[in-house]
Amino acid sequence: MILRMGKVTEYAESWLEGMRMSHPMAYNIAERLVHPEMNESGSIDIKNFVMLGFGAVIVGAFVPMGINALGGADTANFTTTELALYSIVGVAILIAVVMMFINIAA
Repeated sequence: MILRMGKVTEYAESWLEGMRMSHPMAYNIAERLVHPEMNESGSIDIKNFVMLGFGAVIVGAFVPMGINALGGADTANFTTTELALYSIVGVAILIAVVMMFINIAA
């Protein structure tokens, strides 16, 4: 079994080398996905911190209102799928807004 795994390993390594030679851009993208570059400084500048704060305020302001609105809405005729969809759409919009603030900071 160990001999067979050696052949599989050799085949896989030769296949990867062939991919690196024939498709260098795709290989580099895949390599960065598997082994991303780490920012080891661990710093957060004040602009990112402020934008995260704005995002948290927006989420804190609108999530309770959305929950109350959905809780008070007449959902008797909704299917389970429609109810889940209407619940998730608001959360997705809030996530998009927070991500927009983070991207503005970056």
